[in-house]
Amino acid sequence: MSSPCELILYASRSKAAKVAKEIYATTRALQRRYSFYDPSSELSLLNSRKTHRLSSELFFLLDQAKKYHDATNTLFDITIGTFKSCLCHRTYEEYQECIKKMKCYAGWEHIELSPHHIRFDNPYTKLDLGGLVKEYAVDRARSIIKKHKISGIVNFGGDIFAVGTKPDGSAFRIGIKNPRNLHTFLQFVQLRDRAIATSGKYERSFIVQNRRIEHIFKKELKASSVSVIAPSCMEAGVYATALMMEPCLEHNYKTIMVL
Repeated sequence: MSSPCELILYASRSKAAKVAKEIYATTRALQRRYSFYDPSSELSLLNSRKTHRLSSELFFLLDQAKKYHDATNTLFDITIGTFKSCLCHRTYEEYQECIKKMKCYAGWEHIELSPHHIRFDNPYTKLDLGGLVKEYAVDRARSIIKKHKISGIVNFGGDIFAVGTKPDGSAFRIGIKNPRNLHTFLQFVQLRDRAIATSGKYERSFIVQNRRIEHIFKKELKASSVSVIAPSCMEAGVYATALMMEPCLEHNYKTIMVL
């Protein structure tokens, strides 16, 4: 993961070390398989059209991505990977021209998905699982902690799962950063067996000819930050991203939003 990752585990030193080692191995394996930039990753082999076959796990992730795409009225869209090649341009005009050209290749209408295969109708459409795999890794870490019957917190770059409770039975207290002053907290929430994910303008961006470009390419951002609490980190992350673009999107989750 390119973001700081943290585990807080309530267990004996030996058991905590065992659980942390298992989570680390699982997370690194996910990173290797689904990296957008590693040319040998399973995802890159699809994007370069060197294979059309899918592992069962990658089909699961793509199938979930399609469901979230439909549930968010297309706002959550892993085909934004199509635009990433535009970031190599040195001038803003070249970047804008590239975006204009690639727009017709982004979208699920260019994809045919089945449990074992994926087909693209052109050589340009590319998938980026960056908005899904980190959250999936958090959920996998949560499952490992539950399997070992301990509690704790998984925090992968601000995507958080509070697993169980503290040893005294109290909830975990999670702070949400103030997007207008990152050295302060907007508020604190109490979590038990719930995930929270935050998307904000302050998180990631790209610079092209001294112009700042947000990491969410799909649509203009209307919110400064959105935090979503949900039963899974994947759900929380997807809706945090979608609500940044459309704050009025219908959903059933508790949110903390700064416009």
